[in-house]
Amino acid sequence: MARYNNLGSPPTELLVQLPIAIHKAGTLLTNNLLNVSPPAELFVIHPINQDFFDLTAAVKYLKNFAFLLDCQSYSDHWGPLSAKDFKLLGQVLAAFTNTTTLEDSKLSLNGLWDDERPPAASLGSIINVRSYPNLRHVDWSGLSIHLSELEHGIQLLRERSPISALTTRTCGQGPGLRP
Repeated sequence: MARYNNLGSPPTELLVQLPIAIHKAGTLLTNNLLNVSPPAELFVIHPINQDFFDLTAAVKYLKNFAFLLDCQSYSDHWGPLSAKDFKLLGQVLAAFTNTTTLEDSKLSLNGLWDDERPPAASLGSIINVRSYPNLRHVDWSGLSIHLSELEHGIQLLRERSPISALTTRTCGQGPGLRP
């Protein structure tokens, strides 16, 4: 909403700084729901150097994670994301889900692309990074992903997680990408 009303990019660096501050205050972070409109530049939410290590420590006991990127309401206001933007977004999401305690994961990236703006890259790396021995519920919506990466990710989840519900919706299409 901030960018739509010409107020500048939203303060998305707080997405990384807030969990770190909670952790440094001595509180366990077990739930994290992030619902944001995309910033003008995704690098502002990318944890660097010490922030990355601090974020990893902050999410060590995270059980529930939801990342809802809301840009459908004003999709004509957001430009297409580059392959670099997708890589940064994947790294941010991987940092937030870098825990073995995760039980519930919801990623919704609806509105980042459409027929006129196909996805520039795959986010398959975020679902094929590690095992999640406690993961029970998964909801992926609007991911851009290669079919082979999706199949591999689902196979990993079957082998390593006690999944009881897995939902995928409206996955992005583009060169080499499948819904």
